[in-house]
Amino acid sequence: MQQITEQDLKEYILGKQQWSALLVQGEGCKWCELLKPELAKLEENKKTPYKMFTIIGTEKIQKLLEVKDFPTLIIYEYGFEVKREIGYFNIKAM
Repeated sequence: MQQITEQDLKEYILGKQQWSALLVQGEGCKWCELLKPELAKLEENKKTPYKMFTIIGTEKIQKLLEVKDFPTLIIYEYGFEVKREIGYFNIKAM
C-alpha cells in the first residue's frame, strides 16, 4: 500500500485508467491503523484488482474528497468514485 500526498492524487488516482482504492486516514486514528495492514494484505495476495493507496486526511483533503470521518475507503474505477466505506468495516464483506 503506497502512501501518497495531495499532489499525488491526480497522478495516481484521479483520471487514471486503473482501479484504485484510497484509504483516507486521520492522524492517530487507531481504526485506520487496524485497517491498513488488512488492505495491504489484500493487495499483496492479489485478492483485489485495486491498486491500494493511503493518504492523510488533512483539512484540504477532507474538503476535496468530501470526507467526513475516518477511516474512509474510496474505490475508484478509471478515475471515478464508485464506492465509499466510512469507518472500520469487515473487509470480507466488501
